[in-house]
Amino acid sequence: MKIYRLVAGFYVTIFASPLFLQAQTCDEPLAYTLHKEAQTAIEVGKLDIAEQKLDSAIAVCKNPTYYITRGLLRYRLSNYETAVSDYTTAIEADKPQAEYHYLRATAYYWLQNIDKANADYKQAVRLEPTHAEALIGLGVLAEEKENAQEALAYYNQAIIAKPTQALAYHNRGLLYYNQGSGKKAMADWHKAIEINPLYAEARLLRAELLLEQKKYAL
Repeated sequence: MKIYRLVAGFYVTIFASPLFLQAQTCDEPLAYTLHKEAQTAIEVGKLDIAEQKLDSAIAVCKNPTYYITRGLLRYRLSNYETAVSDYTTAIEADKPQAEYHYLRATAYYWLQNIDKANADYKQAVRLEPTHAEALIGLGVLAEEKENAQEALAYYNQAIIAKPTQALAYHNRGLLYYNQGSGKKAMADWHKAIEINPLYAEARLLRAELLLEQKKYAL
């Protein structure tokens, strides 16, 4: 079976996060308007316009929220180094936020800077012990170090913290499969699809396992 190990932090999910709708810390009306216009542009896929709006908003007011939004946009465009720069600025300017460290950790992961990714995921969990996405990130890193038991523990913690986190079930299912437990893997992929019926990766894995079991119609 082809391996699909997924790290937390899909940009589609991050962009929908309500965290970034929090009250602004800057009173500058122009910057606020530019930020809102950037968010609207992102929603309709006009990413170049969104980046211009965010650059303008930050030039007017160096609000940590604006840096986070621009970091998310840059992450979406796979510009991970500049995303890290924006996240770092927000982290240094604002009060400690687990989400900020989680976002930077995921960008570090795609830059293959595993030590910094690990440090940020752990910091996110220290600040918020039930941060499911950071726990999943730590699970992925544990798997990559071939520490299956540690990875399983992190995925279990993520599921307890957030039972509706489909990615945790997806990754735990893959871990079970790699350990030779097809039954447990199938149960986890069923759950992931129950949570998110459009979860393509989980459906593909489930289909491949059904093929192995010669359940062709299913």
